[in-house]
Amino acid sequence: MTLPVAFGCMRLSTDPSVDEARALEVVWAAIDAGATLLDTAPSYAVDEAHTHANERLIASALARRPKAGIEIATKAGLVREGRDWRPDGRAKAIRASCDGSLRALGRDRIDLLLLHAVDPKTPLATSARALRDLQRSGVVERVGLCNVNVEQIEEARRFVEVAAVQVAIGPSDGSAFLGGVVRHCVENGIRVFAHSPFGGPKRAKQLAGRHGEIVSWLRSLEIVAVPGATQVAHAREVTAAAWHPIDADRREALSLRCGAVRPQRRGPSRGEIVMVMGIQGAGKSTTAAAFESAGYARLNRDARGGTLAALNAELERRAAAGETRFVLDNAYLTRASRAPVVDVGARHDLDVRCIWLPIGADDAQCNVVERLFARYRRVPDQQELRALAKHDPQAFGPSTLGTALRTLEAPSADEGFSAIERRSFVRGAALDRDASGLVVDIQSLAPSKRAALDAVLGERCFDRTLVIAWDPAGDEGALRARVALAGLPTTFDAARMALCAHGAGPPTCWCRPPSPGLIVPWLHGERIDPRASLLVGSQIAHERMAAVLGLAYARV
Repeated sequence: MTLPVAFGCMRLSTDPSVDEARALEVVWAAIDAGATLLDTAPSYAVDEAHTHANERLIASALARRPKAGIEIATKAGLVREGRDWRPDGRAKAIRASCDGSLRALGRDRIDLLLLHAVDPKTPLATSARALRDLQRSGVVERVGLCNVNVEQIEEARRFVEVAAVQVAIGPSDGSAFLGGVVRHCVENGIRVFAHSPFGGPKRAKQLAGRHGEIVSWLRSLEIVAVPGATQVAHAREVTAAAWHPIDADRREALSLRCGAVRPQRRGPSRGEIVMVMGIQGAGKSTTAAAFESAGYARLNRDARGGTLAALNAELERRAAAGETRFVLDNAYLTRASRAPVVDVGARHDLDVRCIWLPIGADDAQCNVVERLFARYRRVPDQQELRALAKHDPQAFGPSTLGTALRTLEAPSADEGFSAIERRSFVRGAALDRDASGLVVDIQSLAPSKRAALDAVLGERCFDRTLVIAWDPAGDEGALRARVALAGLPTTFDAARMALCAHGAGPPTCWCRPPSPGLIVPWLHGERIDPRASLLVGSQIAHERMAAVLGLAYARV
């Protein structure tokens, strides 16, 4: 397949300083310089009221100066809300977006339709099927993906033939190389498009005078650069560069800089680097401590501060100085974040062993809450967490854990590991506790549920009782009054109350079920043995919370 020459049109509709007359001149300059593909999207607009503006601009440019053979790549799955961007990968949203693009472009078929972003609220399979259906209906010729990793590419390919992948690639961003995306696409015949080849507007200024070289370099790697411009001369320069070869030495220098060329081992192993990887709360510190006690040098960003890049530099320095045993227990959620460590191993003939600690979200939440309680003897709320996070990397909210779960790429042998050891999480028993406890969700105390509650409790007695509630509009006094009015058995007379009064929407606290922040302090403070305890609830969140804490569960 002939490699197209692409020009990115985004800034012609998102930069308020560009008027339509100049925007048209820029598009024409790119085409005259040899562009064969124009890259656009419905969301390339100053706000939601101007959705599809960039596509209409392209349609106008081609209508006024027709040129045969110009392909258009547009996107679906990212919408504007005011000046903000929001993923929307629902099938109906993708279909509606495609219909709008066809109208704006004045075409009955789109050459290449890309999923602009993976929507964390919508299964990727749903979005991929929507793209497949559009292709089958004939309104889309080829489909592709933007801003994805290897696992997401493979997930989409289960439902649709992926012709192209567009990701950020440039001298300042080699994550697509380090993360294996480029190699995976090449091996599977998928065209790679590089958006932001100059690193965005701020970095682009630092690379002034080298933009043409970057475009030529990417093309020499069989990657389609998608440069953008807002000035006629610049559009002509970056487009024409695709037709000119790059000097071999410069090609090698740029490839080494961004990880397009990876180091290879030269001799037998002299030692090993152990990478302990997993999301927050997976147990990395405990695992690393065993290696540290065995003489491994531990490199941990939370303990040392700084960035992963600085940690990698220290690993490189110490390996070059002759040290041969290291343990690194950072999250390393992505292939790209792990690649520099693998490269250090290759340069210094050290095996790189990965110990992967997979853990479910509920168990991870529980571990984070337990750790916070151990450090502060309470579970901090959102405001406290924000203040604590300034000096404690272990103080974070649920959104951090959610982001980690979405970001996680499972380790793979093709990353260059000498071995991958999977260690599943198993929660230990609380052997230092001797009291029994009853936890009751306040909704289970409604008069209409009294008979069911009595049937569950029967003649059972518990040493301690905790009533929990999530009520954003409530206060503990009013909730206690509700408990008193319920006419409960005497076993509830001394019940404690734990209230989550935080709002709905994405959780921002550790006390809203299924996060166990309401219960963990009580279990510790009252020395409650989960094995001798019961949680009575009314929602699946309560059942999940009981399971992870080790309490028996009854629904009423």
